Amino acid sequence: MVVYPNPQPHADNFAFRGLGKEEWLCQIISQAVADGKQVGINHFDATARDRAFYRIGELRQMQDRPSSVVVRRTVFGQYTFSETVGIWLQSGRNSAALLLSPFLDTEGFTFDAAEYLDLKDRLQLAARKYSAASDSAQGLGNLNTGFFRHQSAAEAATFIQQQVAAFIASGEALQQDYLTAINRHAREGSFAAREAIRQNAAELSAFSAQLTQATQLEGRKRKRFLNDWLQQLQAYQSAASRSPSAAPKGKDIRSYRVLLDPEWQAHNATIDQLDRHLRETAIALSPETVSRDVAVSENLRHLAQRLEDFLRSLDEVGLYQLPLSTSSAATTPRQLGILERVVEQLRTTRTHLPKFPAFYERQTFWYAQPARLRRILAPLLELPQEQWEPAFTAWYFERCLDRETQPQAGQSEDPKANAIIPGEVFDLNEHPERPADLRVDFTGSATPAPDQYCAFPLSEVTAPHVSIAGSPSATLFFVQPYYHHLAPQWQTGAATETDVLVIAIDGRVATLSGDLNVKGSSLEITLPNNFSPDERDWFLRNWEQLFTDRNGITLYHDWSDAMVTSALLSDGLSADFLAAILIRAASAAMATPFDSAEMAAIGNELWRRLSIPLPDPHPLTEAIARYLRRRDFPDFVAAHEPWRDTFLPLVITSKTSGRKTVYLPDGQLPGGAAAGARREMLATVGYEIVNLDAYQIWRSPDAELKRLFGV
Repeated sequence: MVVYPNPQPHADNFAFRGLGKEEWLCQIISQAVADGKQVGINHFDATARDRAFYRIGELRQMQDRPSSVVVRRTVFGQYTFSETVGIWLQSGRNSAALLLSPFLDTEGFTFDAAEYLDLKDRLQLAARKYSAASDSAQGLGNLNTGFFRHQSAAEAATFIQQQVAAFIASGEALQQDYLTAINRHAREGSFAAREAIRQNAAELSAFSAQLTQATQLEGRKRKRFLNDWLQQLQAYQSAASRSPSAAPKGKDIRSYRVLLDPEWQAHNATIDQLDRHLRETAIALSPETVSRDVAVSENLRHLAQRLEDFLRSLDEVGLYQLPLSTSSAATTPRQLGILERVVEQLRTTRTHLPKFPAFYERQTFWYAQPARLRRILAPLLELPQEQWEPAFTAWYFERCLDRETQPQAGQSEDPKANAIIPGEVFDLNEHPERPADLRVDFTGSATPAPDQYCAFPLSEVTAPHVSIAGSPSATLFFVQPYYHHLAPQWQTGAATETDVLVIAIDGRVATLSGDLNVKGSSLEITLPNNFSPDERDWFLRNWEQLFTDRNGITLYHDWSDAMVTSALLSDGLSADFLAAILIRAASAAMATPFDSAEMAAIGNELWRRLSIPLPDPHPLTEAIARYLRRRDFPDFVAAHEPWRDTFLPLVITSKTSGRKTVYLPDGQLPGGAAAGARREMLATVGYEIVNLDAYQIWRSPDAELKRLFGV
């Protein structure tokens, strides 16, 4: 079983609850041991130790996977990469998505939910402020003097108002087309450049790996291998327009490995200059620089012609004293600069009467905003206000994803040189004075110290809840969301002549001080009509072990329906309420067919009182489902469908054949259980499985959605 946090705990969480708490703590231990730390465990046992070291192997496999498909790696707050792509997709296909430059400075951004909501609220407030306060004009001296000589004030004002409004509308439309063309070219160039960097790093890593393999060769075989390796390196250098390396004087592997150092340096220099190169390419954008792409080149020429026609028409109308069509530019960004200045001049004219109080209020509001908001708001002021929010949202999550996929600098090194020596796990009870980098308490009986992890009972609602995934046990419904497909082996019987709580495991009576932690066993419980204070306290402490992971439960009681109903309607988490839960669940299990709806209702009430969160829908599949419904997709679309102990992110059911297809973001079902086992379970019951590649959806949403769904 693999556990998953719901939601993901923060770094300052030290106490966990739920059936997966011990497994989750074992993952924390394995991470610490893999990092070379000393881990002290209270209530140490061999099972916990073995689970911890088993997780080390899984952890190392996860670290070797690309960042875009590591399920637990968070990108935006507590959201993973694919979930963040789903949030981005809601605005990433909007017509305003590319109106903000990708080169805006992101220094100071934390990229979490609190920051996003704060900036969004401030942006909405800014929109209201700027719509209520008109701009203060710098002067009207640039207007055509003919208005003042030959026309009345009313006539001139009417003419100016009509012409300025018309030219602003056409100018803003042209400006948005320029922004979209420039930023789209910059985005595509960024993806292409990073792909080339990744391919180059793979080639250099292959050269290094070949040298590592050569250490196993001797004599002539090694010499011949190194000669061939050197020829391949020289061919690589020639293809990169660099001087081929000469054969080293030394014939050992280290001498040949040194030849890779300049190549890694050149590779890292390319990464360091990537942003500068992309900026220079964007600045130099013109129809000539993209002549190989006929469609882009023609689009840029068309934009230039539209700009020329726009300026000539404005001069012919005679709004301004001096002509505006005398300026020209060879590159598209410079053309956009000319257009922006003209549109700004038109807007200044529109606000021809200065209003100092409103201007003052606006400026005060401007400087009260955080610097990072002002960097975003400045270009947004050039856009219609209805496009502010979609443009900001798309830009924000685009930068969040872009930060996560930045190429990493590589280097030539011996893989054994920086190997981390694994740490150790020891028993704190046997070595209380031994220093430990990490302390873990599995007893759950004490409040954790600031540096100590603990396993808490379910009733501690302040601790993050950790579930398990992949278990078919029907008793899971007590402590986490679970949807039954098999009847649990529970039954009820008449109470024996006793007025005390009696617990029997596999036929053996257990005292209230005995060990109940025997999983998978058959349990018999005799419930008294009235709990004694000691029985009540014991039942509240141990109900989690009684209720879960049992092969069979038999209840003996003499409770009336009125007693059960009264206990269920009581407040809080009491022994009477838990006993009533057991009685109702056993009755539902004995029904023919068993009453799964009743069991689900019982589970819902228990989760509510324990503050156990339900898994949230996956943002990526939610966004795709909305996209398909808007397109009148011909088949049935369902998102976040309950299935056994998890939810299916997206299910498409064919209206003609009835075939069901499950779409899994990055190939993973919610819950983080072993992907192969969960996919096999789906395939066994007839589901067809399709992987949703979040990276490709982010890179080319229209093309990827078209490929996946045909719409």
